[in-house]
Amino acid sequence: MNQGKICISICARTSAELFEKLGRAERLADVVEIRFDCLEDDSAVSVIERLKSARPPVELLATSRPKTEQQSAEFNERLTFWRHVFESGVFDYVDLEEDLVFALTYNDDLKPADFGKTKIVGSYHDFYETPPDMTPVLEVFKPGDDSDFRCDIVKIATTANTITDTIEQWYLLDWAKHFGVGAVPITMGEPGKWTRILGLAHGAVMTYAALDAGGETAPGQITAADLLDVYRVKELGNGTEVYGVIAGDTSYSMSPHIQNAAFKAAKMDRVFVPLQVGDIGDFIRRMVRKDTREIELNFRGFAVTNRTSRRSWNTSTKRTRPQRRSVL
Repeated sequence: MNQGKICISICARTSAELFEKLGRAERLADVVEIRFDCLEDDSAVSVIERLKSARPPVELLATSRPKTEQQSAEFNERLTFWRHVFESGVFDYVDLEEDLVFALTYNDDLKPADFGKTKIVGSYHDFYETPPDMTPVLEVFKPGDDSDFRCDIVKIATTANTITDTIEQWYLLDWAKHFGVGAVPITMGEPGKWTRILGLAHGAVMTYAALDAGGETAPGQITAADLLDVYRVKELGNGTEVYGVIAGDTSYSMSPHIQNAAFKAAKMDRVFVPLQVGDIGDFIRRMVRKDTREIELNFRGFAVTNRTSRRSWNTSTKRTRPQRRSVL
């Protein structure tokens, strides 16, 4: 059992679509993220006013991603938007990109008094890779003694081109604990899917989820229903035994649905996760073997399939029936 929250991200083009999805998300989520940058038919102000009247029974997170490189006038427009968000008192959290965090740390464009009880999520996104060293990225979010501005939660979302890219990302949990802030480590893509499942068990404040299959707002996002019913993410803890299916392409695998149903029926503190691996030796050395692993995930066993993607283990075009065997 853990204290983490499931946040459903809603990206809707119309206000009607947004409120329809919000109504369904309320039944599954602890937090609902409203992506204002997705709206096309209505102004953010009118949506915020409607939210003030509706008062949904879940926590709300406001996000608005800039669509282009920002000029000074556009930057000021963003600040005006965020002032209105804070003044509304509707949102429990706001998501501010690293450029805004940097600006607010060294300027008085928005002061802490403006935030009220709203928590600041400072976020960084890399849709191409995971930096080999996260230190420069985290420097922007490090609480400083010379500024009143401080992020309550740091969210780092990078892309995993191989499963060992997740290791550097996972260090965010220790960094955040050291500085006394919340952490949301997410590694996007199929190789990083396990971070969305195990994050809450290891101290992440939230894990982000899709409302429906096909409605993902980021690569590798899992539906809230699957996080709750298949992976039981809110029931997991540091002592949960972790099993998984190793493959060059895990996106097709039904193993997590089958094995997790069995664990649930037997009331076992275990979870079965997809592990998309390109270099099996590197994975075993850096994430599994006791004397060389760099992070501790409490792995207890794996199933292995030779099902591969075009860029993973086997480049042969010959189609073979997937074979599985247990290891460890």
